[in-house]
Amino acid sequence: MCYAVSNAQDEGQTRTSVLLGTWNREKHIEWVNANQEKKTNKNKKGQQYISMYYTGGDMCELTNQPRVVEVKLKCVTRKDNSQLVTMYLIEPQTCSYILGVENPLFCNLIDNTDEYGIPDQEKLFAHSEGQ
Repeated sequence: MCYAVSNAQDEGQTRTSVLLGTWNREKHIEWVNANQEKKTNKNKKGQQYISMYYTGGDMCELTNQPRVVEVKLKCVTRKDNSQLVTMYLIEPQTCSYILGVENPLFCNLIDNTDEYGIPDQEKLFAHSEGQ
């Protein structure tokens, strides 16, 4: 996974790389507008995750459509304060994936996003400089 660029999946032992999608700001915003439940709720302090939509992946032989992936970045806090990363990949529809990534580092990122779940770099840098 390359945040805000692309996602790929390696299959089996032959190590064939399959591009699941690439980041496109405009397509992400269109997707959020079509799926209002994905919008960041600014009234909900401590929102647990944001979704990022990646499109234009490798062509799917079964659907004749490019692969797509929703990346869910989830804020998790651990009792031992570890920085462990948990990842999972599911395919709820043919060649349409959900990649979940859970880590405490996402908590600050999620708190500093716009209504579309896109991180606000100015807020993030201001927050990191203030620490």
